[in-house]
Amino acid sequence: MISVSKRGLLMNNKVSLRDAKREDLEGIIAVAGHSFKEDDINSLKLQLGYYFGGPKGFGEKLPSRLLSQDNYVATLGGKVIGFAGIEQDNYNGGSINSAWLGWIAVHPKYKQKGIGSMLIKEAEIRAVSYGCRKLYVQTASIHPDMVNFLSKNGYRIEAALEGYFDDADLLIASKRLGRK
Repeated sequence: MISVSKRGLLMNNKVSLRDAKREDLEGIIAVAGHSFKEDDINSLKLQLGYYFGGPKGFGEKLPSRLLSQDNYVATLGGKVIGFAGIEQDNYNGGSINSAWLGWIAVHPKYKQKGIGSMLIKEAEIRAVSYGCRKLYVQTASIHPDMVNFLSKNGYRIEAALEGYFDDADLLIASKRLGRK
């Protein structure tokens, strides 16, 4: 059963979602290690360094486009078992009407238990609270599980950039938020 707490964060039995803290970095990177390539993990470390104000070994200078980054974690017994991060899209002439799900991952031991759906639903709640009407997600064609996951959560592929990666196409999915 999934319920919404007073802060809008979702909870599922003993699994809860909360804003990411600096102390969560090690857990986030550990979860990422099961899901991402090394280059993606390094990029994640850099972005999280910006988010947490540049802890040792992480980012040093904050690009303006990341000022609206929002990261949160799924925890079980205080242990990070999943995480996600969204960024408001401020490339649209200064108006912020959409957001991007920048990161989402769940530890393999906890996959297929609704944690990913909790994380993506939280992204949607946060995006709507910022006034966003659409949430975008990038993935690659070599990740059919992610494509299926997005589809099950109401996302549709809007664009495919063939040959974008050496081994796959870049896929951009989206979901309209708020009123149906």
